[in-house]
Amino acid sequence: MYKLHNKTLQDLQQVKSRLLKISERCEEIAKFVDNAEDYSYQYNVKIMGLPETMPYESATTTTNFCLKLFSEIGTKDITLRDIDIAH
Repeated sequence: MYKLHNKTLQDLQQVKSRLLKISERCEEIAKFVDNAEDYSYQYNVKIMGLPETMPYESATTTTNFCLKLFSEIGTKDITLRDIDIAH
């Protein structure tokens, strides 16, 4: 009976150790995801209040609209290369 008890305690300790490692790894991954999200939103511009002209307009159409909008508000030297993704 003591052997079974000791074996059970040993098994529980191994499970606890593995669970701790998994938990630490999950925290590392969560920090990585947070950092990636922070970086990805660093250069975003969100334009609100514009009517949708077409439900599925192409990225090219949206990009051209953005170029026209930026030009009309007085920004200079904005090119297609300056827009990473438009949707």
